Amino acid sequence: MNDFFLANNRSITIKVLGNDVEVKQLQMHNFDIWSPIASPIRDSLKQSDYSDLIGAGLVKDYGAHVFQLCSLCTNTEIETLLDLAESDPLEFSHLFQHVIDVNGAYFKEEIRPGLQTRKKKGVVEQTWFDSFQYLIAYGHRHDDILQMTYGAFVGYLKAAEKYQRNRGKFDSNIIRAAHHADKKGFTTFQDELSKH
Repeated sequence: MNDFFLANNRSITIKVLGNDVEVKQLQMHNFDIWSPIASPIRDSLKQSDYSDLIGAGLVKDYGAHVFQLCSLCTNTEIETLLDLAESDPLEFSHLFQHVIDVNGAYFKEEIRPGLQTRKKKGVVEQTWFDSFQYLIAYGHRHDDILQMTYGAFVGYLKAAEKYQRNRGKFDSNIIRAAHHADKKGFTTFQDELSKH
């Protein structure tokens, strides 16, 4: 899914046994509800990409998680999903694959933002509040962050980190130029910065 799909909280509609089923993105406001459900599925998918065989294994090993996740991400009740999995396992597997694909920002990410436990002395543990504050420092509002999709949240975090790194490089270049330049050279450098 592309950046605009993530940022606009778009969904897709698929046909399942002739009925329209909307597959939605997971959002930050209920992260505490869906993350424990989705986490074991994500951890299992780290070993390989999704396939019908992998999906069948996930249903076998984490059935409750799979059905709860599909219910959270679609407009379909768990009972209907259970019936679908029993009557047409392949059709259910395709639905489940769409849930994984639409929420690929969570299921395929390599580095997770937010809570990271560090065991070394002197290193402060990062919390979700730190991630939220980081985005707030770059102009986002708390309520807006909660309404973001998980994919948009991660995208904005990466963009803010990139901006901070680039800003750090820029600032260090200015410090170096100021340190090594004579007064005339530094004045010329400042004039050049003012033009941009």
